[in-house]
Amino acid sequence: MFTRTLTGGRTLEKYVAAWAEAPAQAGEALVEELPWLHWLPESERRNCVSELLTELIAGAETGLLPFVHSLASWRSTAEAWADPQAARELQGPFAGDGPELPRPGGEAL
Repeated sequence: MFTRTLTGGRTLEKYVAAWAEAPAQAGEALVEELPWLHWLPESERRNCVSELLTELIAGAETGLLPFVHSLASWRSTAEAWADPQAARELQGPFAGDGPELPRPGGEAL
């Protein structure tokens, strides 16, 4: 079993063991450990917790590199949701596809 630290001195073992025994409680524990999860809309928070716990399980034997990437990505997403202006801008609408660019060799896309 591994003993890498997530945050605040807690070990990843705790989350993997909790996930195996009771996934709902593991998710609740993760939300308590990562307070920035509260910035995500409820549906995104569920997706985040599910993905992070899945990455913990899947990465337990490989050094948890996918978990670290997912954690950083979700934290950035939560930070964007925390800024109301950024959240509005990132939800669109967007101004289209942009200009048509020539393909290499001179042909248009």
